[in-house]
Amino acid sequence: LWDSEGNRILDGMAGLWCVNLGYGREELAEVAARQIRELPFYNTFFQTTHVPAIALASKLAELEDLARKNRIRERLAQIKANQADD
Repeated sequence: LWDSEGNRILDGMAGLWCVNLGYGREELAEVAARQIRELPFYNTFFQTTHVPAIALASKLAELEDLARKNRIRERLAQIKANQADD
Protein backbone atom coordinates (compact mmCIF):
# COMPACT_ATOMS: atom_id res chain seq x y z
CA LEU A 1 0.00 0.00 0.00
CA TRP A 2 1.36 3.46 -0.86
CA ASP A 3 0.33 6.87 0.42
CA SER A 4 -0.24 9.98 -1.73
CA GLU A 5 3.46 10.88 -1.56
CA GLY A 6 4.54 7.45 -2.79
CA ASN A 7 5.67 6.15 0.61
CA ARG A 8 5.11 2.46 1.08
CA ILE A 9 3.15 1.71 4.24
CA LEU A 10 1.91 -1.38 6.01
CA ASP A 11 -1.84 -1.40 6.54
CA GLY A 12 -1.61 -2.95 10.00
CA MET A 13 -5.32 -2.51 10.56
CA ALA A 14 -6.04 -4.25 7.23
CA GLY A 15 -8.83 -1.82 6.45
CA LEU A 16 -10.45 -2.76 9.76
CA TRP A 17 -10.44 -6.42 8.75
CA CYS A 18 -12.08 -6.02 5.34
CA VAL A 19 -8.86 -6.56 3.33
CA ASN A 20 -7.18 -9.18 5.49
CA LEU A 21 -6.17 -11.13 2.38
CA GLY A 22 -4.30 -8.21 0.86
CA TYR A 23 -4.80 -5.66 -1.87
CA GLY A 24 -4.99 -6.21 -5.62
CA ARG A 25 -5.64 -9.94 -5.46
CA GLU A 26 -6.94 -10.69 -8.96
CA GLU A 27 -8.26 -14.14 -8.04
CA LEU A 28 -10.36 -12.62 -5.25
CA ALA A 29 -11.71 -9.92 -7.57
CA GLU A 30 -12.76 -12.62 -10.04
CA VAL A 31 -14.61 -14.78 -7.51
CA ALA A 32 -16.19 -11.70 -5.91
CA ALA A 33 -17.44 -10.51 -9.30
CA ARG A 34 -18.84 -13.96 -10.06
CA GLN A 35 -20.64 -14.06 -6.72
CA ILE A 36 -22.00 -10.52 -7.10
CA ARG A 37 -23.43 -11.40 -10.50
CA GLU A 38 -25.04 -14.52 -9.06
CA LEU A 39 -26.30 -13.26 -5.70
CA PRO A 40 -24.79 -10.09 -4.24
CA PHE A 41 -26.38 -10.48 -0.81
CA TYR A 42 -28.97 -12.44 1.03
CA ASN A 43 -29.47 -12.52 4.77
CA THR A 44 -29.11 -15.77 6.64
CA PHE A 45 -31.52 -14.85 9.42
CA PHE A 46 -34.78 -16.64 10.11
CA GLN A 47 -33.50 -20.08 9.11
CA THR A 48 -32.71 -19.14 5.50
CA THR A 49 -29.49 -19.67 3.56
CA HIS A 50 -27.99 -19.76 0.09
CA VAL A 51 -25.71 -22.09 -1.87
CA PRO A 52 -22.39 -20.25 -1.19
CA ALA A 53 -23.11 -20.23 2.56
CA ILE A 54 -23.90 -23.94 2.47
CA ALA A 55 -20.72 -24.66 0.50
CA LEU A 56 -18.63 -22.64 2.94
CA ALA A 57 -20.18 -24.34 5.96
CA SER A 58 -19.53 -27.73 4.39
CA LYS A 59 -15.89 -26.88 3.70
CA LEU A 60 -15.38 -25.53 7.23
CA ALA A 61 -16.90 -28.70 8.70
CA GLU A 62 -14.60 -30.79 6.51
CA LEU A 63 -11.55 -28.80 7.66
CA GLU A 64 -12.61 -29.06 11.31
CA ASP A 65 -13.04 -32.82 10.95
CA LEU A 66 -9.56 -33.07 9.41
CA ALA A 67 -8.07 -30.94 12.19
CA ARG A 68 -9.79 -33.10 14.83
CA LYS A 69 -8.43 -36.28 13.25
CA ASN A 70 -4.94 -34.79 13.14
CA ARG A 71 -5.16 -33.82 16.83
CA ILE A 72 -6.25 -37.38 17.68
CA ARG A 73 -3.34 -38.83 15.66
CA GLU A 74 -0.91 -36.47 17.40
CA ARG A 75 -2.27 -37.41 20.81
CA LEU A 76 -2.03 -41.14 20.04
CA ALA A 77 1.58 -40.64 18.94
CA GLN A 78 2.30 -38.84 22.23
CA ILE A 79 0.72 -41.66 24.21
CA LYS A 80 2.76 -44.27 22.34
CA ALA A 81 5.94 -42.26 22.87
CA ASN A 82 5.16 -42.00 26.60
CA GLN A 83 4.51 -45.73 26.81
CA ALA A 84 7.84 -46.43 25.09
CA ASP A 85 9.57 -44.29 27.72
CA ASP A 86 7.96 -46.35 30.49
